[in-house]
Amino acid sequence: GKAPWDIAIDSEVNRVYVTNSGSDSVSVIDGGDSSVVASITIDGTPRGVAVDPNTHLLYVTSADKRIDIVSVVDPSSGEILNTIPTGEAPWDVAVDPGRGMIYTADSEDETVTVIDGTTGEVLDTVTVGLGPVSLAVDLESGWVYVANSFEDTVSVIDGETRDVVGTLCTGGRPWDIDINPRTGRTYVANTGGNSVSVFDNASAHDSAGGPEC
Repeated sequence: GKAPWDIAIDSEVNRVYVTNSGSDSVSVIDGGDSSVVASITIDGTPRGVAVDPNTHLLYVTSADKRIDIVSVVDPSSGEILNTIPTGEAPWDVAVDPGRGMIYTADSEDETVTVIDGTTGEVLDTVTVGLGPVSLAVDLESGWVYVANSFEDTVSVIDGETRDVVGTLCTGGRPWDIDINPRTGRTYVANTGGNSVSVFDNASAHDSAGGPEC
């Protein structure tokens, strides 16, 4: 579709999901032959997308002036099962499948919305740094790492207490973030610094107050 924004992969069913922010849809791609097998309509400028590998459900954020939600989608049928309100302009979404939690990065509100993936209930709203645009979950610890693009930091949230337990300094304009579950390292792409910041999650977990700038 128009203006593709984000990608999620469900390796078990070999499907690739792409949000099209310019055409209000998610393209479903067969990972085998790379053909587009379906298009799912999403209301309100879809941005972030994540898939739960256990349930195979999609979570898609919509971020424009009309609507701020995360849609729960059954990609096998194309049905939207639920829409959950978030903070303003949720640009990204992440899933903790082991704990059944969903997180959205709400860029205008400078918050992370915490959602129970089973009930769809909003459990908490956590204040983070300026301009949170992406986030990732450390699946071992349940800690959430949030890239704050307007202040060159990453906020670290304890998934159990939902407290911000530390702040990491990055290069200029951190924009995307991911975690390697095998090594326990976090990688942050800095669009304004032409660099990637690398953090050791184990060191952060071992320190009482979390990592600080």
